Amino acid sequence: MSINASHRKRLLAVAIGCSLLVSSAASALTLEQAVSQTLVTEPEIQQAFQRYKESEEQINIAKSEYLPTIDLNGGYGREMTDSPSTRASNNNSSVSLNRREMGLSLRQILFNGFFTVNDVERASRIAKSQHWGLINIAEDKALEVVGVYIQYLRTEQIHKLSRQNLSNHERIFRQIKKKTNSGLASTSDLSQISGRLARAKANLVSATNNLQDAAVQFKRLINSRPDNLFMPKPDAQSIPGTLQNAINRSEENHPALKVAGEEIEAITARRNQTQSSFYPNVSLELNGNWNNNLDGVEGDNNDLQAMVKVDYNLFSGGGDIAKYRQSSHQVNQAKENRQQVYREIVEGTSLSWNAHQNLQEQTEFVRQHVVAAKASQQAFEKQFSIGRRSLMELLDSENELFEARIDYINAEFDTLNTSFRLLHATGQLLSSMNVALPSTWNKAEGEFWEKFMDLGENASVELFNQ
Repeated sequence: MSINASHRKRLLAVAIGCSLLVSSAASALTLEQAVSQTLVTEPEIQQAFQRYKESEEQINIAKSEYLPTIDLNGGYGREMTDSPSTRASNNNSSVSLNRREMGLSLRQILFNGFFTVNDVERASRIAKSQHWGLINIAEDKALEVVGVYIQYLRTEQIHKLSRQNLSNHERIFRQIKKKTNSGLASTSDLSQISGRLARAKANLVSATNNLQDAAVQFKRLINSRPDNLFMPKPDAQSIPGTLQNAINRSEENHPALKVAGEEIEAITARRNQTQSSFYPNVSLELNGNWNNNLDGVEGDNNDLQAMVKVDYNLFSGGGDIAKYRQSSHQVNQAKENRQQVYREIVEGTSLSWNAHQNLQEQTEFVRQHVVAAKASQQAFEKQFSIGRRSLMELLDSENELFEARIDYINAEFDTLNTSFRLLHATGQLLSSMNVALPSTWNKAEGEFWEKFMDLGENASVELFNQ
C-alpha cells in the first residue's frame, strides 16, 4: 500500500510539473510574436492602415469618370398658370392643371484632355505611397518593439545580478560582524561593510525600478506582459557583410525611399492633369423628357435628344499655364525631397554599421575584463581569509566585478540591438524576422472598381452567348 501511495505521489508530482511547463511555454512570447502582435494592435499602425485604405478608395473615385452618369428626375403636383397665352385662350383667366414631369439623362465623357487617365495614375501612386508608408511605420514600430523587448531582458539580468551582489555583501557582512563580536575584526571594518551593504541595497532598488519601468513600456507597446521572454537572435544571413552592401540594400529595400519615389510619380501625374485644360472636352449626352400639362397647356409634352457636345476654353487669363509651371516646381521639390531621404538613409545605415562593428569588438574586451575581475575577486577573497588582504581591497574587488558584469550585460545587449538596427536601416527588419504582414495590407488597389468591371464583363459575355 505504501509503495503504491508513493508511486501515485510521484506520478502526481510529474503531472503537476508537466502542466507547469506547458503553462509556462504557452505564456512565453518570442520577439517575432511580439512584433506580429504589435502590427495588428498598435494604434499608430492602424491609423496608417486606414490612410492606406482611404487612398485606395480615391482610385475608385478617379476611375468612376470612365463610366457614364445617369440621372432620373420626376415630379407631380398642381400648377396654376396666369400668362398671356392662358388669358388669350381662356377669357382672361388663369388655368389650373395637374402637372407631371419625368426625365432621364445620360452623360458619357468621350475625351477630357487625358484628365481622367492622369487622375487615376495620381490616385494609384498615392495609394502605393501610403502602402509603403504603412510598411515604413511597421518597420519603425518593429524596431521599437525590439528595443523594448531587449531592454526588459537587459534590466531583468541586471536585477538578477544586483540581487546576487546584495547576497554577496550580506554574506561578507555576517562574516565581519561575527569576527567583530569575537574581537577578530575592528568596528571600522563593520562600518565599512555596512556602508557597502547599504549601497548594494540601493543598487537593487534602482534595478527594481528600472525593471518595473521596462515592464510598463513593454505593456504599453506590445499590450502583453513580459513573462518568460526568449533571448532573440537576429538572422545572421540577413546582416550585410560590408558597409557598401548595407547601403546597396538600403537603396533597394528601404520603404521610406519607395514612399518618396511614389510621391514624385503622383505629383508628376498631377502636373500632367493641368495640361488637360489645353484640350477640348467632348461628351455624349442623351436626354429624354416625358411631361404632361406644362405651363397651362393641357396634354403631353415629350422630347428626346442625342448630342455630342464640345466645350473648349479659349482663354483663361494665363492661369492654366501658371498652374502647369507651379506643378512642375512641385515635381522638382519632390525630387529634392527624395534626395534628402536618400542621404538620411545612407547616414543612418553608416551609423548603424559602425556601431555594429565597434560594439562587437568592445564586447570582447569587456568580457575579458569580467574574466580578469572574477579571477582577482576570487584571489582577494582567499587572501582576505588568511589575512593577506584588507576588507577594503576585498570590497573593491567585489564592486569591480559587479560593475564589470553590468558593463558586459550592457555591451552584449547593445551589440544585439545594433544588429537589429542595421537590419532596420536596410529596410529588411520584418523580412529577416519572418514576420508576415497582415493579409489586409496587400489587397489590390481599386478593389471595388475591379469587381465592378469583372461583373460587367461577365454580364456582357452572358448577353453575347444568348
